[in-house]
Amino acid sequence: MSRWIAVGRVIRAHGIQGEVIVHRFGDADEMLAPGTELRFGEKDDAVSRAVVGAQPHGREWRVRFEGVGDRNAAEALRGAWFYVSRDVLPELPEGSYYRFQLMGLRVRTEEGKELGRVEEILEAGAHDVCVVRGADGEVLIPAVDALVRVDLERGEMVVTSLPGLVPGTEVNETDREER
Repeated sequence: MSRWIAVGRVIRAHGIQGEVIVHRFGDADEMLAPGTELRFGEKDDAVSRAVVGAQPHGREWRVRFEGVGDRNAAEALRGAWFYVSRDVLPELPEGSYYRFQLMGLRVRTEEGKELGRVEEILEAGAHDVCVVRGADGEVLIPAVDALVRVDLERGEMVVTSLPGLVPGTEVNETDREER
């Protein structure tokens, strides 16, 4: 597993003084605090840049990095992922997880039916959605406490089987009438 964890991506340049609009993963505001060193790339020759300033910009963030002083330099960062070392990530409250911790987890129902592995996580408004792919195809699992239980030590996510959520648990007409 990589030592470097992606915490965001540059979307585009903003203005003419080197600012960029970034999409930040998660809620860790300290990842964009002034002075924070972010690494652009995972390889040994990756460039590190300190955050000079950041502020919310709609759903994204407007960020200024050290050494990026004009629009051309900002445009050169378009599409770049930025990373931090795993050992500087702040500890999360119990029951909260970083995306990288969920990626690859085995997923099964409470009844033991294997669904596959978490291969992607989508941001879908109120909560994230885990894309699970397995032998029976793709399943979208809302990442909400009422539906999932994560056990990092066992490397698994256990899902509550609700009608229609998991293949083979479709809602039928009788179920609809009972509601």
